[in-house]
Amino acid sequence: MIRSLLVTTACAAFFSTMPASAQTSDISADINLASDNRLVRQVGMEDLKAIVVARGDTILGVNSEDGPLVNAETEDGFKYSVRGSACGAQGCLGVNFSATYSKPDGLTDAIIAETNQKRAAVSTWRSGNSLGFNRYIILDGGQMMENVKANLDVFVQLTAIAYEDVTDAINEAN
Repeated sequence: MIRSLLVTTACAAFFSTMPASAQTSDISADINLASDNRLVRQVGMEDLKAIVVARGDTILGVNSEDGPLVNAETEDGFKYSVRGSACGAQGCLGVNFSATYSKPDGLTDAIIAETNQKRAAVSTWRSGNSLGFNRYIILDGGQMMENVKANLDVFVQLTAIAYEDVTDAINEAN
């Protein structure tokens, strides 16, 4: 519960920085696009929405200005984004899962490095006043949709753990 509260509070900064005009409210999704046995070589907005809904998460908004972007929230309040990357006319050849938080006081390069080593399946980074976590997958040659969804599950689970690792390390240093 405490971890959920910390993550929920920290995620609010990420979604509050996106102008309302940049997001639309098209939260419908064709769940058939998230079929486990579907081979995926590229994705578009509808695919990204489908994997979010297939997880049982809520779509908070979508944006297609710089490629497809879906902002989502889990049942326990964790907010994250799924963005298509390396996009062309036919779709996007990669998917980036990300969550961005306000940078906690006391965050150091050593804590970032330790978290990256400890939780290598997600990248931990900081920039300015932000702390972020990413997981990127490449669709070159194709992946089964089951694997794409599994990557999102891993991202959601490990980001909460990595954020807790960061805050624990800050608390231990103080």
